[in-house]
Amino acid sequence: MNAPAPLKWDSVEWRQHRDERLLGWMKGNVDAVNTVIALSTIAETWDDLHDDEAPSKDRINAAFTLALVKLQVNDFYKANEALFFSQIVTSINGWMDANELQSSASESERMHAWFLRSLGHEITHLAAFRVGGWEHMRKVSMEMRHFFMHERFDEWEYRHVRAA
Repeated sequence: MNAPAPLKWDSVEWRQHRDERLLGWMKGNVDAVNTVIALSTIAETWDDLHDDEAPSKDRINAAFTLALVKLQVNDFYKANEALFFSQIVTSINGWMDANELQSSASESERMHAWFLRSLGHEITHLAAFRVGGWEHMRKVSMEMRHFFMHERFDEWEYRHVRAA
């Protein structure tokens, strides 16, 4: 399940590479990969609707279809829905707080915003835990973190605070 239209900072090639890496990290479990991609696509679309350029109608439709249809028939997601739910709630709350803190006059609060906005990445770690247990999650955890680190704090701050 590839996410719709690439975002500015990535490319079709990056997404293909991401999908290959996810398949390895998820020990070949395609439903686990689809869960991670679906939740990521939904979150990215929501974020874009909130404070970036408006996503296309196709991307909005794809995100809502993922949320309301495809996740509901994904066996991995359904089997682990209770586990993911608490992380989803925490991630949404952190993202909302980040949106408030990112324009603070305090550098410390802006730094907190930068961290809070990424709580959703922990879904990938939880999925790795569910497919392979604690040892597997620990084995791939830092590799996943390094892969998904796209920008430094100063780059993010410039794009989200100073450019606004």
